[in-house]
Amino acid sequence: MCTITSDREMFKKEIEIRNANSIEYDVYNGNQNYEIGIQAHEMIKAEGIFAQYDFLNAVEEYFNLPIEISLKSDDMIIKILSLIDRRVGMRTLQGLKKSILNEKEIIQYFYNLRCEAEGIRTS
Repeated sequence: MCTITSDREMFKKEIEIRNANSIEYDVYNGNQNYEIGIQAHEMIKAEGIFAQYDFLNAVEEYFNLPIEISLKSDDMIIKILSLIDRRVGMRTLQGLKKSILNEKEIIQYFYNLRCEAEGIRTS
């Protein structure tokens, strides 16, 4: 989680998007630049590259969500935070066993870490 790394990767993604769609950078086309920036940001977040502000925004959202909704969140950071939350009990963790296999590797890592701490077998 580094804002500089995130910004660098986002810049690369923006260039990839522009090249793939044959779009030249136009300083006066703010809407287009904004949309490409949003698309690039979503792409790097899906790859697990986060800026500090992504983490802080996710934590703020996490604090305002019920744990049941946090566990189903599409946001990787929120889902990880919910997996290590003490409000998630052993039965809930056991219930997630099959669905967690469809998640990204980092989410599976934190699930396994929590299960290990609780003494739950995951294999």
